Amino acid sequence: MKKKLYLYIALLFGFLGFAQQISSSIDSTQIKIGSQFNLTIKAKVNAKDKVVFPDGKFFGALEILESYPIDTVKNDNQYELIKKYGLTQFDSGRYVIPKLLVKINQKEFRTDSLSILVNDVKVDTTKQQMYDIKDIIATEEKPMSEWWKLLILLVLIIASGFASYFIIKRLQKDKEQKEELVFIPDALKDRTFEFCLREDEKIGFVFPVYSWAPPEIVLNFIRQLSLKGYKRQYLFFVCSCGDDTGLTQQVLEKALSHKGWKCHAGFSVTMPNNYVLLPGFDVDKKELEEKKLADAIPTLNQINASISRREELFLCHEGSIPFIKTRIINPLFNRFQMSPGNFYTTDACIGCKRCEKSCPVGNIMMMGRKPVWGMDCTSCLACYHVCPQHAVQYGKRTKDKGQYFNPN
Repeated sequence: MKKKLYLYIALLFGFLGFAQQISSSIDSTQIKIGSQFNLTIKAKVNAKDKVVFPDGKFFGALEILESYPIDTVKNDNQYELIKKYGLTQFDSGRYVIPKLLVKINQKEFRTDSLSILVNDVKVDTTKQQMYDIKDIIATEEKPMSEWWKLLILLVLIIASGFASYFIIKRLQKDKEQKEELVFIPDALKDRTFEFCLREDEKIGFVFPVYSWAPPEIVLNFIRQLSLKGYKRQYLFFVCSCGDDTGLTQQVLEKALSHKGWKCHAGFSVTMPNNYVLLPGFDVDKKELEEKKLADAIPTLNQINASISRREELFLCHEGSIPFIKTRIINPLFNRFQMSPGNFYTTDACIGCKRCEKSCPVGNIMMMGRKPVWGMDCTSCLACYHVCPQHAVQYGKRTKDKGQYFNPN
């Protein structure tokens, strides 16, 4: 008995000693929305110890803006490894950095949890610059063929990609919607396509509508997806749209049926517009934006209740001429409007890397403190809307146009 007690005490002090070698701290206990603060994790180890610090895009609800290189300080026969992270949050409130995993020689240790307060930024709207109303400009009448081409361009509208995050947050407020969340771009990047299902599991797809159809990235993911243990579990989708969905329901149902899966329910939620890449298109006026967000909350409450009851119904607002929008305009959009070639930054760019980190497909790379766009673009416009300096532009099409970032 004494030997076991001595062994227990020895192990206890051993773990306590190691725990004291891991410490964490933050350089501020409160920030303004979007401001950066730094998290520091320190590990005191020997020369031959192998240390693995936490990695990822988020620590809890806090976004990682920067993961800095590890600094090393030698103290006698020991080394102090210092790892820093730049974090932020775009919603006000109190947040907790969870206990983070640090591995030392394959042994797992946890940092202390830390609290950070994110404050609102007050804006004085009385000092907003005003502009004169522009004169009416006369234009030449175009022949019918040219007018039809212009019509096709003018109706190429997509819904806000930021809306998906808003919808997911609302759905997860329901105690019954606690299924595992999978970020589709990450799954495609990591080639994670196989998932095992429980018999009582619910399967849901949440996405924005792109030109009256599911985004190609969603359809590509479904084509490669494998659901082990599928036995006709309840499968639903929730899509966000600026105005209407076209034949989004039919397109998704067909993609799922090719895999042998049945879609039991589908819902659309009207959210603020954010497509600004064509003449005549801009973000919604503030009053309309606020109305759409307010109306979305009771709609999502009803959707949540229907999903909880596993109801089989479809409530998608198709709008007018859905066949033309989805079957004719959407293919043209995917072919001609997905090019990132016209993206650039003005001199207002501060090299904050938010555009790079917000890109869901990793299509942006910082070179000389300026972003450079590759060719794998989904046209979600996250880079444009997330820029704090409004420095990201798309040719001349985005000049003097607004930005939208979901306040919730």
